[in-house]
Amino acid sequence: MKRHGIRYRARLKLLALSHYSGGSPKCACCGDTNSDFLTIDHMKNDGKAHRKQIDNNGSGGGWRIYLWLRKHNYPEGFQILCLNCNFARGHFGLCPHKRGFNLTDQRAKIYYINSRRNPIPHVAK
Repeated sequence: MKRHGIRYRARLKLLALSHYSGGSPKCACCGDTNSDFLTIDHMKNDGKAHRKQIDNNGSGGGWRIYLWLRKHNYPEGFQILCLNCNFARGHFGLCPHKRGFNLTDQRAKIYYINSRRNPIPHVAK
């Protein structure tokens, strides 16, 4: 029974990834094709509310989202992203692949510019 469950869940995920990728599963941002790293992205950033809707205790993620998508005939408003792009989109608003610069480099530039404008005074001891 356990093996069947694992295969069933893997198939649910593959069906969703294939549908939203238009065939072969890949990240819509960077093009990564490793299905172990691919996940569903809520394009309206309403994933938390949607997971709660699927399962009252809020754990409606994972295979439950893939089952929900299949039962609802793969509605619009979702895309496939790798975990890195999905994390960056959720936490920074945009993935580094779309921004065109490295966030760490940008923070360093901002820090440098601000430090040149407002130098920290040296205090004599």
